[in-house]
Amino acid sequence: MRVASSLLSLLLLSAIAAPAQTPSTQPMDPDYAASVKEWTTKPEFLSPLVDHLPASTTVPSPKSVLGYYIGAPKKLTYYADMVKYYRALAAATPRVKVIELGKTEEGRESIMVFVGSEESIAHLDGNKKNLARLADPRGLTPEEAAKIVASTKPIYTLSGGLHSA
Repeated sequence: MRVASSLLSLLLLSAIAAPAQTPSTQPMDPDYAASVKEWTTKPEFLSPLVDHLPASTTVPSPKSVLGYYIGAPKKLTYYADMVKYYRALAAATPRVKVIELGKTEEGRESIMVFVGSEESIAHLDGNKKNLARLADPRGLTPEEAAKIVASTKPIYTLSGGLHSA
């Protein structure tokens, strides 16, 4: 789960930090790159794809919110910390939205995090209604269904869990 939460946090930051910039123009966090190289035990485990973390002046990094880099050895990122980071992203950019789905049996909030363009985030409710219509197409004509498909974006989900605090 640590790897999954690390990857998710890094993917979120990468997707949000500077969507209009290409990888060659996006500034990277050199301290993160050095840390990953230090943490990696053997060169064959160090892909050139794993030591990059976008640096942004507008989107907070996990380290700026939590005080450490996600994935640091012997550092478990608890669910509450992940939620704290996702909420910091949502507060910093209109490209992220956090909604609470309910509470767990232990009283912790269960959330869903949406990441997309500003337009996609602004139209989540309409998109949700359209997807529900397509999920139960009874009463839809083929033409109506085609129109909904043409105007609705798919939503992809990533889910993970770990039985720890």
